[in-house]
Amino acid sequence: MSQRALLESVADAVAAGEAVDWRDVEQAAADTGDADLLSQLRIVSAIGATRPAPESRGSALSAMWDRVVETGVAVVLVIAVVQLAFAVLGVRAAPVPVAWP
Repeated sequence: MSQRALLESVADAVAAGEAVDWRDVEQAAADTGDADLLSQLRIVSAIGATRPAPESRGSALSAMWDRVVETGVAVVLVIAVVQLAFAVLGVRAAPVPVAWP
């Protein structure tokens, strides 16, 4: 594989978020002057590895939103059940006396 083809394949793999065997790449490019370029590609790859893929971010947001909706529905149901229980038992809130000065 030519040096240019090696660099292009590594750049393509980094751009796609694929794993790169950096030891093999560095050995294959040991005699060239592309150590700086490979170092920069390795940094970009490391940065990309720390960020979740867009699909997982979307699904995480969707899952979080689902939990929020489920919690909200549960709270509304609890309030409705408590109000119904008070109505059945005939419990009324005591009027709050208002004191005028």
